[in-house]
Amino acid sequence: TNSHRPNANLGGIVQEPLSERVLSPTSTQKLTVENAYLPGQIRMGASWNRFGNTSGSLGEDWPRALAHELGHYGFFLLDNYIGIRNNVLVETVCRGSVMYDAYVEREFLTSGDWTGECLDTLAAKTTGRADWETITAYYGWMTATAVTVGPTNLPLNVTKIGMANLLTDSTTLETPFFGLLDENGAPLVFGESEAQAYLYKTANTTDVTDDAVIALGSPNRDLVQARGAEPGDRLCVYGLNPTRIGCHQVGTQEQPFAVSPVSDWPPQIVVTAENSRTFVIEVSNLANVNALGAQILPVFGTASNEMVVTNLGGQTAVSATITLPTPSPGGHVRLWVPGSNPYKETITQFYLGGGWNVNRPGLNVNRPGLNVNRPGLNAPVASSDGQVIIFSLENLFDDVVTHSLQSLASLPDLDPWLTPVGQAYRFTVDGNLPNSSISFYYLQRDVPAGYESSLAIYFQADGADTWQRLTTVPDDYRNLASAQLQGEGTYVLAVTIVTPPLEQGWNLFAYPDTDARPVITALASIDGDYTSVYQWHPVGNPAWTLYDSTVLPPFQDLVNDLPGLEPLRSYWIYAITDTVAYIGVPTGQNSIAANLSLPPATYYGEIFVGNGFSPAPGMTVEALVNGVSCGTGTVTNSSVGPAYKVQVAADNGNNCGTTGQPVTFVVNGVTMTTKPGWNNTQAQYVPLNGTGMQYKSYLPLLMNQPAANSSGAPDLVVTNLIADGNNVAVTIKNQGSAPVAAGSDFWVDVYLDPNPPPTAVNDIWQNLSSEGLVWGVVGAALPLDPGESLTLSYNDGFYRPGESGFSGSVATGTAVYAQVDSANANTNYGAVLENHEISGGSYNNIFGPVIVTTAFGGTTGGGSISTPIQGDNLPPRRERPGY
Repeated sequence: TNSHRPNANLGGIVQEPLSERVLSPTSTQKLTVENAYLPGQIRMGASWNRFGNTSGSLGEDWPRALAHELGHYGFFLLDNYIGIRNNVLVETVCRGSVMYDAYVEREFLTSGDWTGECLDTLAAKTTGRADWETITAYYGWMTATAVTVGPTNLPLNVTKIGMANLLTDSTTLETPFFGLLDENGAPLVFGESEAQAYLYKTANTTDVTDDAVIALGSPNRDLVQARGAEPGDRLCVYGLNPTRIGCHQVGTQEQPFAVSPVSDWPPQIVVTAENSRTFVIEVSNLANVNALGAQILPVFGTASNEMVVTNLGGQTAVSATITLPTPSPGGHVRLWVPGSNPYKETITQFYLGGGWNVNRPGLNVNRPGLNVNRPGLNAPVASSDGQVIIFSLENLFDDVVTHSLQSLASLPDLDPWLTPVGQAYRFTVDGNLPNSSISFYYLQRDVPAGYESSLAIYFQADGADTWQRLTTVPDDYRNLASAQLQGEGTYVLAVTIVTPPLEQGWNLFAYPDTDARPVITALASIDGDYTSVYQWHPVGNPAWTLYDSTVLPPFQDLVNDLPGLEPLRSYWIYAITDTVAYIGVPTGQNSIAANLSLPPATYYGEIFVGNGFSPAPGMTVEALVNGVSCGTGTVTNSSVGPAYKVQVAADNGNNCGTTGQPVTFVVNGVTMTTKPGWNNTQAQYVPLNGTGMQYKSYLPLLMNQPAANSSGAPDLVVTNLIADGNNVAVTIKNQGSAPVAAGSDFWVDVYLDPNPPPTAVNDIWQNLSSEGLVWGVVGAALPLDPGESLTLSYNDGFYRPGESGFSGSVATGTAVYAQVDSANANTNYGAVLENHEISGGSYNNIFGPVIVTTAFGGTTGGGSISTPIQGDNLPPRRERPGY
């Protein structure tokens, strides 16, 4: 989902438990951790970007995140951007490693590069190994220094493709988009993180023990995409602030449903584990409830039966105990009020860590050692959504006490100057927890714009009524905030405006650019630390207005004539002690109203003829979303035939496009079969067809792998290179066993002082050096038979001045290289598929360096050059931007 941070089980690729040797926290000796790695998983939502936006993936975010998780899952590697120094969690800058920054770095570090802050990383504190040392410890045949120039083939015949017929037809909805309505039947638009959707899978049976739940993340404005929805499932949306609830029984067709406001809901829920099967559910802050239902939907295994507690008689708190058939490392608790109208339901999630003994073969979950539910961190407990991790700073493998972590369906009363970022979590422990850290991974969308620098973790101990601001270590590049774990209680990540400290006595105080608020509300964070607040009005009467917290109640209206604090105004405050005021951020920072004028999605492409339908210029093209006309255009003539362009409006209160919502095109009254999803991130090329959608299938290239030097393929090499005596000449040869066929025209590049030198196909001179020469081998030069050679000179008919850049002079000491079959932007092997490229042998098309011993200056770039041979079939060349 768009709220689920990608995460993986470290070493989860193993099929059997595997031990690990780790550094001892108390000595220089290594300890053996049994079952350090167990079979596990990589967990990623269908869409992901680093900001958590509901619009889906952003550029390469999804595949790069997957590659990073594969480093944990398949290569046993920890994150190199976080570490421990002096028993304190710190950000580490371990440059050069893809485990440090998947968006910039592309390599793994060897032990020789494992220096500086890399020595403080989690890997350095646990295994003591650099990236490549860990990789080769488990994959002994891999070599850190090997350079792969490509193309490459699988070393073993391991790829097998088989077709399997489904025993039963799938009933999954093809376009599972469900519209959301308010209580009046109008579209209900949610902002980012203002609601969460859940799909309850029922297997279309009445047996509730086979139910499971899928967290779908936030709706996209007024639309929920319920991937995997089938008839009989339940789809629920839970709105926050204000509370709204809507549940819908999925049928054979997608239908919109209402999400209605609910008062006196949700309650506070505390889940306590007695063991890995039995859980006590304590519910408080109930109002007007006579019966309450509860069910546990575990991460693994069978769900519990539904339990209903009746005859509550207006009780505000109730407790229930539920036992699962099998152990589970965590799950969801669903609560509901039977027969309520409007319907009341909520859901919360919990996770177990420590000594609960919930692990068994195949369950690679929160457990001791290196196997965790967060990429790269050995946490005693971690949330399965990847948002929170907790681990010991003294010993990353400490697993002495039992503990659990629960995401809260609703927050306890939070101080009014705090704005939460994401969910709150309750932590419990049975025993003495060692010095530990708690870290929040937050979604950029949840942070009020402009206030990321003020993020901090806040803690409320069980039974307390105040929140404590914790010293927080931020990492805004990775959206990470960490602090010292305080013990049992509730933790939340929040933002506020931190003002300059006030000293005892009079202080000139600048109220920040936020909402105007009554004085007592604006300064609630320093209640009891100040007495008088004055504002001076240079032309006002009176010149000074006052609010004083000590004025006796009968005289407050008479004395206190300063009603509130206004943004960007200055005030005098008398502080009775040194203090710091925390001011609430502006309300509505992430409100949907700020984004109502969204740009449209643009579609274009050909319109095909077929089955009696013939597009003609001037025909109307209409785009429909949910039956609403959201854009029109006309058919025009183009170089490829009839074409169109239509801009499809965004849902700016008009029930038009939201990301992924199907768009229907109608041309001159004929409905096109092509129905793309609405997407305004770029212009969308969508050919239209009234007779049936045209599909393009991209298949892999499959070849029998011949032995090296097998017959039937050419092999081009450079045998000589001259760059002296007023000439540049290169001799090429086909040393293979088959000719380079006529029409297989290819390029030859010569490089003058390239930096770096060429190593592969498409390393053309323009990308590597300031000067170079190019020939196109075409026409009568082909076929080039086995054993045949060809010499190319600066001024011959094969020379290509338009592709070359040569001043005519070469200085003494210049390093010169040549490459035959040097370029083809459409392949990774050039224009000629050669013997060594088929067999996976060493790349042999490059010659050099040849060092110039006699300066070359007798020919200029404008000298006598033969007319290039015409009628070629040369492939395209790929020049990097900026060269």
